[in-house]
Amino acid sequence: MPKLPESRRPRTSPHDAYFKRLMSVTANADRFIRERLPPEMASLLHPEPPTLVRGSFVGSRLDRAFTDLLFSVRLADVAGTAAGRHVLVHILFEHKSAADRLTRLQLWRYMGQIWEWWQRNARRQLGASAMPPLIIPIVVHHGAEPWPHSTAFEDLFGATPPILSPVVPRFRHVLVDLARIADDELSRDPQLRAELLVLKRIQWPDLALHVESLLIEILVLDEVALETALDYIAGKLGSVEIDVALEQVIARRGGERMVGYVESLRQKYRAEAKAEGKAEGKAEGKAETLAKLLTRRFGPLSEDARQRIADADTKALDRWLDRVLDASDLDDVLGGRRKKQG
Repeated sequence: MPKLPESRRPRTSPHDAYFKRLMSVTANADRFIRERLPPEMASLLHPEPPTLVRGSFVGSRLDRAFTDLLFSVRLADVAGTAAGRHVLVHILFEHKSAADRLTRLQLWRYMGQIWEWWQRNARRQLGASAMPPLIIPIVVHHGAEPWPHSTAFEDLFGATPPILSPVVPRFRHVLVDLARIADDELSRDPQLRAELLVLKRIQWPDLALHVESLLIEILVLDEVALETALDYIAGKLGSVEIDVALEQVIARRGGERMVGYVESLRQKYRAEAKAEGKAEGKAEGKAETLAKLLTRRFGPLSEDARQRIADADTKALDRWLDRVLDASDLDDVLGGRRKKQG
């Protein structure tokens, strides 16, 4: 099929970029489509992997919450189907914190744009009598809360008189709601499962409390995918959190095959963490960063330690931030307990 013309889009978000990188790997897209389509649909697909149709139909400034990917897949030689016919699988990635009931309306618009593109381009090659491609829309949602809305387009209109039923447009989209899928059921493939697990947990409000366990789960990834996942998580939590979490992972999984590589990644995030701490423009920001890091490394801070941090000037905070990643205990950072007055 011909390539889709590129459309202008707002700057790609970290969620968009991660999802597109994940699904741009043909093996990942193939597994995902076959595992997440209803079995009766998946059984109609030819064993040949899908082809990514370059471009995007999500171009409006109103669609900042979405990224979309379009794949062409061939139907198998199954009774009742046109063997060899291509079907388009349109995957819409939804990453807003709150699910939107009007996503179905946006899908309807994108499907219309896909058919218009087909009419202008592919139809010329196939002939005037060619039928437009079927489109299987898939919405992938990775909000912290489960998707609460219907997947049926006609439900947007509410109750309608039966006499009007023939004029109500009807279709259902496939919903892949990561919040509703158990971790071990995200995929049968360990690598794809790990990468989907990152997407699932990145929206957790308490992600910082579980980051070590997440990093242990994703050690199955190859080096490129692991670094990509870590950068994605660091974009949410900060390099300080990743450096400390990697330290804990190395301590807990010292015999792992990837430990050498993980240690080299840790040095990268350690350098970034120090830079982040020094880049804070105000003493309050540095104090908050220092308290957060000390808590991650040594546990809840005493009132005395918190007060020392709150009272410190910028130079002292810079000095402590330089020490914190190498210190063995709290006293190594703060330089001893506060002396009593008088």
